[in-house]
Amino acid sequence: SSMFNNLTKLSSFALAALAISLTPAAHAAILYDNGAPDNANAYRSDFASNNGGPDMEDTQQLADNFSLSGTSTVVSVAWWGVYAFQDNSVPATDNFTIRIFSDVAGMPGTVPLFQFSVGNSVNRTDTGTQISGFEEYSYSANLPSTSLLAGNYWLSVVNNSTGQTNDWFWATSNDNAGNAMNRESDASPWSSAAVSSDFPNGIELAFNISGTAAVPDRGSS
Repeated sequence: SSMFNNLTKLSSFALAALAISLTPAAHAAILYDNGAPDNANAYRSDFASNNGGPDMEDTQQLADNFSLSGTSTVVSVAWWGVYAFQDNSVPATDNFTIRIFSDVAGMPGTVPLFQFSVGNSVNRTDTGTQISGFEEYSYSANLPSTSLLAGNYWLSVVNNSTGQTNDWFWATSNDNAGNAMNRESDASPWSSAAVSSDFPNGIELAFNISGTAAVPDRGSS
């Protein structure tokens, strides 16, 4: 089977708010961990298309779901990926957009709740690992403090490789099962069914989200 094809799967829906007085925790920590790369595969998430590899004529955006058990403030995101298909070269700069979508009946909303054009303001590190012969990189980016209520959401990380040799691909944390979604553009619907028999069970994408979880304000004694 060919790597870096399209994908998808369904996710469940829930959203609830806390009705208690809250104060932020003191230190940022991982709020949600979707797993580190399984080094099995990666899928294109790029606003541009450099026609690298089979069926790569169209652009593609990816998103994967995450949940928060309580009101939280998101401050950073970490993820992994590769540059393919033409060669193993790495662009001098990246142009990443990070989006957070609401969950609408188990799918990302059409318009993001929050959008952060972080561009090249990311920490990019060669992990020393390869996925199908392409160097894997870890990334992290600080975000403006973003408050989210308890509930289910979707994270999308998309690069823009316009003018570069290679497209960018988001690494999987599970290439055999999962809820990740894709769409061609902002005007396209998110896909909720596997479009290839190669991926009948969907996939999970490698990322984690850090911030502070609110704790109940016990008041003064």
